[in-house]
Amino acid sequence: MKRTSVFIGFIFLLLIVGCASQTVMDRLTLGTVQASLHEGLSQAEVQAALGAPNIVSKDATGREVWTYDKIYKQSESRSFFFWMSSTSTQKTLTVLITFDENSRVTEYKYHGTEF
Repeated sequence: MKRTSVFIGFIFLLLIVGCASQTVMDRLTLGTVQASLHEGLSQAEVQAALGAPNIVSKDATGREVWTYDKIYKQSESRSFFFWMSSTSTQKTLTVLITFDENSRVTEYKYHGTEF
């Protein structure tokens, strides 16, 4: 009985962690970036809107720069009797956010591609 409880608890924990991770990554969309970013936001507000950045660095003037990078693939398959076709689209979204000495957004840039 104890092993069953431990196993069920472990599976429950994996489901919670898996769902939480997916939710954070799903926040980074072009629409979210356009709707939630503006100059003057604090680092905490940016992180609440977009999640943790992929890379934190400094620019040539010493200002902190957060980089968000998302790559995802969309596939579609169709079949009709013995005929099958599939298409695949890869999309990328890169967001660069620069903060001033007070940890406020001074500028941001984003670039999306689809191929």
